[in-house]
Amino acid sequence: MRQFTSADGLPSNTVNDMVQDDEGFMWFATDEGASRFNGRHFYNFRKSDGIADDDVIRLGKDHEGRIWFLGFNGKASFYSHGKFYDETNSEVSAQAQLGSAYAKFMISGNGTVYLVSNTDGFIRVNGNQVINYSKQNLFKQKGIVFSSGYKGVKMDTAGSLWIMSKNSIYILKEEQQVISLSRDGFPKDLFEGSFRFSASIIRTLSR
Repeated sequence: MRQFTSADGLPSNTVNDMVQDDEGFMWFATDEGASRFNGRHFYNFRKSDGIADDDVIRLGKDHEGRIWFLGFNGKASFYSHGKFYDETNSEVSAQAQLGSAYAKFMISGNGTVYLVSNTDGFIRVNGNQVINYSKQNLFKQKGIVFSSGYKGVKMDTAGSLWIMSKNSIYILKEEQQVISLSRDGFPKDLFEGSFRFSASIIRTLSR
């Protein structure tokens, strides 16, 4: 095993996330920008190169091969076909902004991407279609009281989101249908858990 540090070319020794792109390159998120590694050299990128924030919290790859950079400043940008896109040159990126730091990247089996913030809801990206589910919009559009932060947003194996508040669980299906449930009867550790089994519970609740 070999350890790589800033002495080898990384922009920082603080690495928050990593992902591999379709060409086999490794990308690293750091608090001093993003870095792409080709197996020998690190190539580093900052806001001046087109990413939305130097402090990159999370990375993700969607079904179109875009590499997403989720910033501490609540902005998202991406890299596609040799070019970076942020709010200045991409309508998708311009709409992918929330009021708090991004903390989680999730993608469903059919390619729907969810960019989840620390405290202010999430962004839904399907191709070039973007829907902003900020805390305010969740309540206004779906009647969802969102107060639990990114740990309260989970994806099951069917691609539906489970949005958990103190007393309720809301299941947002990919068709945008919402199922509202009481937390009574669910395991108390569901908030910290994850889905590792079939989505039969979703089918049962939908009947």
